[in-house]
Amino acid sequence: ENESTDNVLKKEKESRKEHYGDNCELFLDQNNLTEQAFEKKIKFALDQKKMIEALDEVTDEEISAEYENMKREIHARHILVKDKKTAEEVIAKLKDGGDFGELAREFSTEPIAQETGGDLGWFGPGRMVQPFEDAAFLLAKNEISEPVQTLHGFHVIEVIDTRDKELEKTLEELKPEIEDRLKEKLFEEKLVVLLKNVGVDIKDDEFKSVLKGYITTEDKK
Repeated sequence: ENESTDNVLKKEKESRKEHYGDNCELFLDQNNLTEQAFEKKIKFALDQKKMIEALDEVTDEEISAEYENMKREIHARHILVKDKKTAEEVIAKLKDGGDFGELAREFSTEPIAQETGGDLGWFGPGRMVQPFEDAAFLLAKNEISEPVQTLHGFHVIEVIDTRDKELEKTLEELKPEIEDRLKEKLFEEKLVVLLKNVGVDIKDDEFKSVLKGYITTEDKK
């Protein structure tokens, strides 16, 4: 039961090498991983798993509420900028009658905004980073958000339209998946607070890659 961390790591490493088989060296090479980095990556994944398992239990009420959320999709667009002041400037221009697409092309730090005008298309829960999703799903049709901060910067969001979505699976069938997603959300919140408390700039590329596996990244980012 209380197997040492070294033994758990060793078994997981062996299991993964067995999974890749003869292609293991090719996998490491393609991902620019040394043997040491591969082991570090596995250890971090095990630590993350342990942290997720130690999180508070997700209640049935929270799972049911998330299931209801999954029955709704929104069509939204956003303008991503580097700081809150710029986001507030963009909001003021929008309220003054500015064209969203044109402002996205002028202000957005996203290269793709030059083509899309910030349009993200239709999406449901679980497709965007959590602060973005939380804010977007609270907006009414044609409503502009206040500045929303994520790991990417500050977003100004507008919901263009909403629609109902029919789910093919029942609540019981989706329960494990929803529970995992809610736990990952809790994990993200705790990890971001932890990193901020120890003075880590979570915009650093190094930590973006660390968070990547457990924080849902925005679609097409």
